[in-house]
Amino acid sequence: MHTLHPLTSALLNHLAREEAVLRDALACGNDVFAALRRGDLPGALATGAKYEAAGVSLHDAAPPRAAAAAALARELGLSAQGVTLAALAAALPDPFAADLRAARARLTAGATELAAVQARNANLIGHLRSYFRGVLADLGTETPSRYGPTGVRVEPGAAGAVPGHS
Repeated sequence: MHTLHPLTSALLNHLAREEAVLRDALACGNDVFAALRRGDLPGALATGAKYEAAGVSLHDAAPPRAAAAAALARELGLSAQGVTLAALAAALPDPFAADLRAARARLTAGATELAAVQARNANLIGHLRSYFRGVLADLGTETPSRYGPTGVRVEPGAAGAVPGHS
């Protein structure tokens, strides 16, 4: 296992880059929320573009990380198909295993936090959209169409009704 250290280091470097992008995505998600709460739509949109770019970076980081994990798995005699960080850590000696477990824990915590931020933002956006639909309706202004749970357009005043279903 003479290549264990370089392969483990390469995987840890990929994970560190993903962790940095994840931190950026979290910051952007929190900035979008703050901008929406301030009523700063241009700020929310500008930050949203950075947020989207972070998502693309996370997506683009997956194949090189998977390749690094597969190379390490092959060196450890594990199947490279569907290998997990937990399985790699279980097969590695310390201190490599401890480093990989720590990186996995940080990424898991970051991903969990990002999911919570995304849910919070989605809830706020849904609330704002509902609020402004009500304001427009109270003003007698035509309310924009919305889409029901099946993706079918629901006409104003047909709340809960799904077109084509009686």
